[in-house]
Amino acid sequence: MTIEEHTDYLLGLSGVSALEFPDAQWQKATFSNSQGNCVEFARLAPDVVAMRDSKNPTGPVLVFERDVIAGFVRQVRGGLLDEFLEA
Repeated sequence: MTIEEHTDYLLGLSGVSALEFPDAQWQKATFSNSQGNCVEFARLAPDVVAMRDSKNPTGPVLVFERDVIAGFVRQVRGGLLDEFLEA
């Protein structure tokens, strides 16, 4: 399997249980709160990152290309998504 095929395979796994990735090294976001309302990330391959809800560690994961997550984080840090926080 080529790297591209492996990446495509991993990206197709969004929605599966985090248990499907027993070797994943999950890390909480640096600004996690003490109530557990945060997300965790794990690198599945050099260019593939999984994300899960820390309150549901065996629940479904979302799988993204690393560049997509990096862009999302930049937007959050830059305040570009603040409008979604307003009631």
